[in-house]
Amino acid sequence: MIHFVYLHYGPSENLRREMKYSFLSLRRFLDPAQHRVAIYTDAPDLFAAWPVATVPIADKIAEYSLAGRYGHRIKSVIFSDALSRFGDSAFLDSDSIVRDGFIAALSKKLRTDAVMNAAEALNPWPQLAGFETTLPNARYRYDPACSRMFNSGLIAARADSADAAVDAVALVDALLDQPIPPHHVEQLAVAEAFRAHGIDIATIGDTFLHYWKRSWRRYADRRLPGLLPADWNDLRWPSAELTFNPLAVRLLSLRRSLEKRL
Repeated sequence: MIHFVYLHYGPSENLRREMKYSFLSLRRFLDPAQHRVAIYTDAPDLFAAWPVATVPIADKIAEYSLAGRYGHRIKSVIFSDALSRFGDSAFLDSDSIVRDGFIAALSKKLRTDAVMNAAEALNPWPQLAGFETTLPNARYRYDPACSRMFNSGLIAARADSADAAVDAVALVDALLDQPIPPHHVEQLAVAEAFRAHGIDIATIGDTFLHYWKRSWRRYADRRLPGLLPADWNDLRWPSAELTFNPLAVRLLSLRRSLEKRL
């Protein structure tokens, strides 16, 4: 059994549409006998009619984000919670699209490895050479020859990786004061926590699209209202899919630039 996990909080309508589209893209391929979906959210009533489990976190957001200091930390915390609560779990960012073959590939790779979206860089932050810290379940040291950062639009692991997930949260905290961009802290911490526990990381990119680029997300924000039904609880797969035409994305970016100059 694999639990697919989403995080949804805050009032953004764009984020709601992104998450719904991602969920619908995943739902096409789910086998109810083998898969479940859980949504960690500050608004569980929003999903009352959906075929999902909800985990309320309204009273935990401040704690999980260190009083708003680092919002991405919430993802690491709930992934750790999901492994302990549900067992084998896969976290999907809301700005993601699942394609045919994804679940089969994920299930196969999870037999031996953890899974993330894509490898970003080997030795991504050389200035961390020599950095080390004691985590709850392992000793960590940044190694320029081995340390790698992965895109975390997808994070999946078996239940027996729960200790590594706990250490990922602790490593996020330890890295917050280090000289690296904040938006990379969580990605590096998750990957490096797996490494500290001797867990290899496989990647899935061909059947999983994480459209994290700002221009792509703006394009999705523009397209999704016309693709999704107005009824929030209408969970039919849209008749037209969200695709990213490079020319259309570029033209939208140029239009926005021109509007800012006027």
